[in-house]
Amino acid sequence: MFSPFLHSRRWTTEMIFASLVILVSSLGAQDTEGQREAANRQLYLMMYNTAMSDSVISVDERMQLETLQQALGLNIDIMEDMYASPALPLEPRLDQSGRWTLMAQNMAWGSGLYGFGIPLVLDVNDGKWYLAGFMFGLGGAMITTWNYTSGLHFPEGRSMLQRSGGTIGMHYGIALAQLIDVEARGSMAITMAAVPAGIYVGDMIFRKWDPTTGMAYAMSTHAELGRFFFSTLHRQLAAPPVEPQYTYGNYYTYDEETQTYYFDQKAWDADRNEYNSDLDQYNKKFKSWRNLRNLFMLSGYPVGFYLGQRLYGQRDYSFGDAALIMVGRWGGALYGLITADLLEMEFDEQAMGWRWMIIGGGMGGLYGMDRWIEGSNYSFGQAFLMSLGALAGAGFSMGVGVILEVDDLKFYQITGMAGALGGMAWVKANVNPGLERASSGIHRKRPVQLSMLPMAGSPGRALPGLTLQLRW
Repeated sequence: MFSPFLHSRRWTTEMIFASLVILVSSLGAQDTEGQREAANRQLYLMMYNTAMSDSVISVDERMQLETLQQALGLNIDIMEDMYASPALPLEPRLDQSGRWTLMAQNMAWGSGLYGFGIPLVLDVNDGKWYLAGFMFGLGGAMITTWNYTSGLHFPEGRSMLQRSGGTIGMHYGIALAQLIDVEARGSMAITMAAVPAGIYVGDMIFRKWDPTTGMAYAMSTHAELGRFFFSTLHRQLAAPPVEPQYTYGNYYTYDEETQTYYFDQKAWDADRNEYNSDLDQYNKKFKSWRNLRNLFMLSGYPVGFYLGQRLYGQRDYSFGDAALIMVGRWGGALYGLITADLLEMEFDEQAMGWRWMIIGGGMGGLYGMDRWIEGSNYSFGQAFLMSLGALAGAGFSMGVGVILEVDDLKFYQITGMAGALGGMAWVKANVNPGLERASSGIHRKRPVQLSMLPMAGSPGRALPGLTLQLRW
């Protein structure tokens, strides 16, 4: 009876009006209150499934559903019981929001790594094949990714974990090639094989934990932070060996008898042999140190992923929340670096203090942002606005120093950090995540609702044809 409505993805008050007229005309044939209630529930559930046919209930559809609920006299208990019952089957809809991001990264892999790597592994000497490989890689990667993702449920969270897995796989491939000490062609072949293996592992993680987009970004950020932490820890425990430097001596000797200078070949050979011996010892020590560093670094990825899942596995992060988590992580790292400079720490290759300040700042920014946005569910646009607010706040506060002609760099560093926090806090206080959710059909509140529907079977109405609801 209601099949004309079930094939519509957007429906209007007139359609509900027509369905109610049909319902009212059929009520005369209902003998009991229970039969009338069952008919009301059937009608409401049909209209609800029609509204959900595109997987989103818009503001207008929600208003009409609530009006229909009131017109049919369905109370809250009945509604909860009805939602708990199996809904009518809907056509499954694929989420392919992550298709374009994976395609973009794979095209970068295809043109960069594989476009150059395949001719190298095949030992091609003609330069045109390297240029052609770059161009072929773009098209080949796009077609391959297009066919792979076609008809596949592929949300942005799945894309993020595959992209992160590919990058991590590349690092594992490079480390393996260094461990077995192969030449350039073998190293490139191993790296090219490791990238799709990493993508596959990233997809396995998605299918195992089924994270939201925000959770996937948070887990990937944590994995990268774990790599940096373990790499720095290794450097703290084992400083890299110092490469020997060759010192040129004076190998010319003056001969009094002949009153000429001659080159002392024996002294030259002795110094060169000593330097070459020291260099050989350094290379052996450096390879051992590098392999241990790779072991530490690569251990950080699974540990970071695991801790990220433990910390964020129950978080219902939106895409905007994930973007803010990454802003907190990298912004915190920048704050750590600036703080290290304010404390006048050494920034040479052997110094460790500034490295730990960057790690501490990154971890503090990540966890601080997590607490700051808890339960907000920001959109990506709102997250971008907050980032722009931080940039504007930093620029404005440092501009004051320019006007005052302040020459101290530390003044600009401190005011810039404070201004960035203030600008982001100001934007956060003036954006409402609920408004954007309302525009996308998620939010449930509207300021005004006005409907003209017959209220048959709803006694006690002064004007049976008019319902007016105001909300604020």
